[in-house]
Amino acid sequence: MGKIELLAPAGSVEAFYAGIDAGADAVYLGGTAFNARMFAENMDLPAIKDLAFYAHERGVKVYVTLNTVVFASEWDNLKQFIAELYEAKVDALIVQDFGVAHHVRSNYPDFPLHASTQMNIHTLAGVQELKRLGFERVILAREVPLETVKEMAKEGIEIEVFVHGALCFSHSGNCYLSSSIGPRSGNRGQCAQPCRKTYSLYRGNTPIGNYQALLSMKDLMTIEYIGELIQAGVASLKIEGRMKRPDYVYTVVSSYRKVIDQIFAQKEPEIDETMRKKLRVSFNRDFTKGYLLDEPNHLLTNPASVNHQGIPIGKVVKQTSDSVVVRLTETLRLQDGIRIVDEQNSFGFTVTKMMVKGESVREANKGDLVTLFATPVTKSGATVLKTLDCQMGDRTETGKRLVFIDGFLRILPAERLSLTVSDGEYTVEAAGPIVLEKANKKQSIDRFLAQIQKTGETPYVFANLKHDIDDSFFVSVQTLNQLRRDALGKLSDFRGNKVSRKFLPYNLPDKAKQAKTANSGIEVWVSSLEQLQIAQRLGVETIYCDIPDSLESEVAQAVPILQRVYDDNDKHYPVAMVHSLSQLSRTLHPIVSPYFNLANPESLTFVQSFGVTKAYLSFENSWDEIRLIAKNKPQDLTLGCFCYGRYDTMVTSHCMISKALGFDHKHDQTGCRMRYHLLDEFQNKMPLVTTPDCRVRILSHKVINLSSYISDLQKVGVENYLLVFTDETGEETRKIITGFQKVVRGESETLTIPQSTVGHFKERVG
Repeated sequence: MGKIELLAPAGSVEAFYAGIDAGADAVYLGGTAFNARMFAENMDLPAIKDLAFYAHERGVKVYVTLNTVVFASEWDNLKQFIAELYEAKVDALIVQDFGVAHHVRSNYPDFPLHASTQMNIHTLAGVQELKRLGFERVILAREVPLETVKEMAKEGIEIEVFVHGALCFSHSGNCYLSSSIGPRSGNRGQCAQPCRKTYSLYRGNTPIGNYQALLSMKDLMTIEYIGELIQAGVASLKIEGRMKRPDYVYTVVSSYRKVIDQIFAQKEPEIDETMRKKLRVSFNRDFTKGYLLDEPNHLLTNPASVNHQGIPIGKVVKQTSDSVVVRLTETLRLQDGIRIVDEQNSFGFTVTKMMVKGESVREANKGDLVTLFATPVTKSGATVLKTLDCQMGDRTETGKRLVFIDGFLRILPAERLSLTVSDGEYTVEAAGPIVLEKANKKQSIDRFLAQIQKTGETPYVFANLKHDIDDSFFVSVQTLNQLRRDALGKLSDFRGNKVSRKFLPYNLPDKAKQAKTANSGIEVWVSSLEQLQIAQRLGVETIYCDIPDSLESEVAQAVPILQRVYDDNDKHYPVAMVHSLSQLSRTLHPIVSPYFNLANPESLTFVQSFGVTKAYLSFENSWDEIRLIAKNKPQDLTLGCFCYGRYDTMVTSHCMISKALGFDHKHDQTGCRMRYHLLDEFQNKMPLVTTPDCRVRILSHKVINLSSYISDLQKVGVENYLLVFTDETGEETRKIITGFQKVVRGESETLTIPQSTVGHFKERVG
């Protein structure tokens, strides 16, 4: 077995130190911009530089997240930030945007790149392509099963998988639900977490169940399967949690560290109930082993609650006007956090006073009848959960990451005092003054050695300290201290400034330059044969077909739209609309869809190298951003915009329809081709579309309508206007196509569509 990396999250400086003290091999963190957790306590550049030095000194790597889509207006700031991170000696960048990746690989050939899970790499072809592009590591989509991970790990590129923490309901990088309801985009690190809200599932006009958190995933926990992941050849085990507390980071990382070390020591991992309770108290929404380990569909989500579940520690016996009495099944201490829950209510608080048998206590034990001074709305029999263990917070202070070193102290007359220290990689020597002062009596050699070994707040500990000492000469304590400081300072300079850099080739594809697409104007995306036939009758030249399993002759004349999540690694298409890197590389004439998240000219340069001549921009671009992109786009590349229709706010591998119907597995469901939709708490209706491979697409509750801005788009050089049809009738399809045709020809200024939106055209997402 090769060494495996344990990777800790750091959403704050305190969490950073907690991860290192808990035994992480590497830490990932975000700057104040361009990262997918913009609401964490992210670090500014001076802090990142200091933290990188601190981590390297202790043998820990630091990865910085640039894992968001970057807009054209931000490009100069981004380039400056990347340059500064390079100088700060961080070990790698985690990126989502292919424009960012292209810039780094073109300008910093030895700056390692890790492909973010936001790239949604879920196929062997995608892994192979990233290896060819010189990526050091792929952070896989959370939906990739272990058997596929094993195949990917054979490709000679590092594979990183999530092993603990929160899961996204949607395939990462494919979630627009947050930005569909407001200005906060998941692709920009400002997700409003609508997946933790309540929804009702409808079949036609009939509700299936009450409002619940149908999209709320349980938290991932794989600590019992670490041996399997090591055997699979995974390079890095990633803990999620940049929004979590330092005590969470310490508890989770130290638990996984213990298990990993036991496995490599060929011992049976000690995963007992105490460890499981620690992990549950640190944070959980109930646990799942996830798609990685083939969890059944019905066990992936927890619709009943989106809150931290903690562990049960008792039941309410009675309630008074100012207190509740609880019978404990676990220990409870002052400053612990608890939540009392029943069928209707949930009430959380910190324990600041409690009494047992009429006396105030700091700690109450299993079996005690304890009085807590709080006034929740509850009843006898309600469950009491511990959601915070006050002792866990102390653990972030007790640990200390140590570096064991060897030393050699030399004190000889008429020679310079010297101390040599070595960590096994670096060996340095510090010299003091010439030893001249004769002692009145023989000196204690142990005194000299003890003074040198007082390494204080440094991470260094002498494993061995040899010496050559003439004990008839005197050296002051101050001189010995300075000698030690000088030696350790030199060693720290080497260790702290060490950075893991290596040159990897950047092999962009060398596709022959293709002729620019002649067709401009309206293009149509259809989802039914009727929509296709109407578009053909109305003279639409380019029609993209999203009609699965259809053999109609009309379909053969249309351009196929590949599935958003694409599992077929072997099939090649001469021309197709693509959404991902693997599809891009395996299509002869790819047309890039709006779901590719193109938001800057550099990303257009990247896709053009794959033979792309027509690309649709992300619908999260505003008008100002579109103008900048159009002004600076590569030559011979036609730009298009999503101008009408509903779009996928999510693509998910979990089927909430099957779960709501009471089935354990997706293939057991019946009637999935019937019309389903979600209704949110504001009565917004989001249609559902099931795919042939049993995934679910959640469509936006409103349609985009940019008909009023077609002339503006024409003026800046946007040549194609995509109309997307999903559940429209034939007559609706005809009216919309003919209406847009009039606008494009200048015969009409706009097309009025009730309950439509311009999306983020006027105001860019955050």
